[in-house]
Order: sequence, then structure tokens, then C-alpha cells
Amino acid sequence: MEDGIENLVFIGKKDPLKYALEGLNVLKNRNRRIFVFSENKGDEGLRLEESVKAANNFGLKDSYWWHGKESYDLLGCLDISQDLDVMTPDNTVVMSASTRKIFDARTIERFPYMFNFHHGDLRKLRGSNIHYWAIMNGEKEFIVILHKIAEKLDSGRVVFEDVFGLDEYDTTQSIYDRSNLSIARLSSRFFEKLENEGMAKILTDSYSVPLGRNYKRKDCRVEEQDIDMNLPVKDILKQVRALYFPDYRKTIVIKEKR
Repeated sequence: MEDGIENLVFIGKKDPLKYALEGLNVLKNRNRRIFVFSENKGDEGLRLEESVKAANNFGLKDSYWWHGKESYDLLGCLDISQDLDVMTPDNTVVMSASTRKIFDARTIERFPYMFNFHHGDLRKLRGSNIHYWAIMNGEKEFIVILHKIAEKLDSGRVVFEDVFGLDEYDTTQSIYDRSNLSIARLSSRFFEKLENEGMAKILTDSYSVPLGRNYKRKDCRVEEQDIDMNLPVKDILKQVRALYFPDYRKTIVIKEKR
């Protein structure tokens, strides 16, 4: 089925972005361009470049990539590179993979086919540090959601969900890693449906969910958390698991000792 989508735009952080790109493996129609924007700089951005170059293995028409803070100005980058001219509302899909960017109304209007991979069940866990809150709230499962981007944060209609169980051994790091695997599965499902059934079917089958609490960064700054050693052992271990996230390059503070 010809879906009319010629441009695939990916924007986000290194690991989620890398897994989102895996969905390209299912594409049969290779007459497309891929644009990748990463917030990562330096070596991390360069490692991501290798992932983007792998787009050539998918046989896609062209691939372009940017990394660093400036890549958040999606419309600005595309305009400067003169790539915006080849993009219309009907021929471009934008996939956001755990980006910190909140897209403005102008960008959403320009690209109505914008979707986001959200770590966490929107019915319970919206906003920041969701893996931490999943542990602290005692969740028994974790859901990663692919939803359409709307002006109100995390309020867009849901396209697909991927769920996995949690146990007493999970940490923020392990949930984050497994969430990225969910992104790969969701991305594959999305592009498979796009090719087989088209964008109209994706939008028709999407659905709304009641929105849960929006956890803000100020609600939990992981890098500033102390562990209360006066709590029962099981609660101390819960805090340790919730604060274990080496990828975040932060340390746990216990009695003011790092």
C-alpha cells in the first residue's frame, strides 16, 4: 500500500533514538528520506551518527543528522538546510523519542503527523523521572506508549502500547533499558501498520486515555536525593533501586557521603 510518506524525522536522546530507528527495518518502501536530530553532543553524538549511517543499510533514499542543543529548533534546522521545502503536512512523519523538547503550536501545525514514545503509562505516570516513580509508587508493570503529539503535554491519542512486568529487583536503570526495547517494538509496529494500512487507519484506530499525575522535574531531582536510613530495610532498598541509574551519571547520597 502506498502511504504517501516521503520524509521520516526522528528527534530525541541517544538510546531511545537508536531503538526508534530500528523500526525502519520493517520498511519495504525505501523511497524515503530520513532526518535524525539528537540532543547528545560530542562522543555520544558521534556514536549516534553511526546509527544514522546505518540507514543506508535500510536502503533509504537519503539520511541526514544533527546533534547538540541546536537540533531542538526543528523548523529552523530544516529551513537552514533547505530540507523544509521538500516537506508537506501530508508527506512527513516526526517521531520523538524521549526528547525534552515541548513542541510549540507552530511546529505541530506544520507537522500534524507527530508522534512521541513515552516511557510510562499516561494514565498514571506523565512528565519526568517516570522510571523512579514507577518504583517508588510500587507499580507491578510498566507501559511504554506511542501517542500522537498534541499541544497539551502528553495528551495526544494513543497509537500503541507495550507492557512488561516489574519485580523487586528492578532499578531505574533496568526499567529504562527495557523501555528502550519497547520503543523498538513500538516503532516496528508503527511502520508496519503505516505501510500495510496507511496513516488514516493509524489515526482512526488511535484512542484517548484518562491522564494521570504529571510528575515535574522539581518533584524529584534524582541527583539531589538523600536516602533515609531510618526507614525499614525494604523501603531503603526501594530507594536504592529507584536511584540506581548509572546512565544518568549521578551519585546516591547517603548521610552526606557519596
